[in-house]
Amino acid sequence: SIFTAKVFNVICSTLTLPFIFLIMDKVFNKKSVVWLCFVVFAFMPNNLIYNNVLGSEILSVLLFSIIICMNLYMIEKYKIWNFIIQGFLIGILSLVKPFFMAYPIVLIFIYLIKNKEPKNTAIIGVSLIVGFMCVMIPSTIKNYKAFGKAFPISYNGGYTLYINNNSMNVRGTWMNAFKVPASEEFKQKLRDVGFEYDVDHITEKTQNLRNAYSGDIFKEEAIKWIIQHPAEFISLGC
Repeated sequence: SIFTAKVFNVICSTLTLPFIFLIMDKVFNKKSVVWLCFVVFAFMPNNLIYNNVLGSEILSVLLFSIIICMNLYMIEKYKIWNFIIQGFLIGILSLVKPFFMAYPIVLIFIYLIKNKEPKNTAIIGVSLIVGFMCVMIPSTIKNYKAFGKAFPISYNGGYTLYINNNSMNVRGTWMNAFKVPASEEFKQKLRDVGFEYDVDHITEKTQNLRNAYSGDIFKEEAIKWIIQHPAEFISLGC
């Protein structure tokens, strides 16, 4: 129920606070500064408001805080298992926020710069990837069984790229795809994979949730538009 989800948000938000305190305690030397930053974070409007929102923000902050704490406090102890667990948590975090799939690479790069020891960095990298793949492989198998196409987390990247980058979008924000004038050739490509273009927003949403093959077609059209309109593309990101 909605109430249960909101209670879950409150629990996750509460569990985040001690990890934030530990992070602050490691970053700052003065306890007064630590407590000040901790209190400011705890009572930030965003933290309070998102408890009432059924989104992924609260859970992702909790997971990310745990990962940062593991980096700050467990770096010298249980090195291999530490990074395997970190990789596993990053995998779960990626299911919540897919752009965190790139985070293992970021961590490997940071440790390479910090330690300047390729052998240790390689061990860290392998450990992270092992933990990460423990989440990604089952997720990919599940998606293949459900949609007939192998992808680790989400297949709507092409659709999102298309609706955010077109001649009708002036702010780079979400909009319905059917509002974008499209060629008959493009519409036919979508029909060939079972996606009807000229439909109402509810039908479009339903199709997007169930059709894993339309994403590549949307992505191709979006990239074509970006190449043809570089100035507009840059302005949408500003």
